Amino acid sequence: MRTKVRNIIFVAWVICHIGGFFLTSYGVLRESFSNVSTLSGFGEERFGEGLWGGGLTKFENTVVSFGVKIGLLPADKILTLTDRKENAVYAMTGVLLIGFSIILDFILKGLPK
Repeated sequence: MRTKVRNIIFVAWVICHIGGFFLTSYGVLRESFSNVSTLSGFGEERFGEGLWGGGLTKFENTVVSFGVKIGLLPADKILTLTDRKENAVYAMTGVLLIGFSIILDFILKGLPK
């Protein structure tokens, strides 16, 4: 009986751990690809000064094209407000699943062998 309970908790731990990682990564990656694809105005570079800005570098353009090809960005490279909210939900759900997997880990360690 104890082995069966340990196995069930272990399977739940694995599912929460892997699912949490993938959900969090998906939400954050989509948002990151969207942030890279936004164009900055002239004079709005990393520190808010200078003559740089206006377009993407070759590397940024390659990264954004890769994001469109794998489906993390739509073809127009702009996420809607609904997309951004979904990204936040994916990330928060993933973090909660990882937190639950930590709790399951403590439960597994506390169970008698």
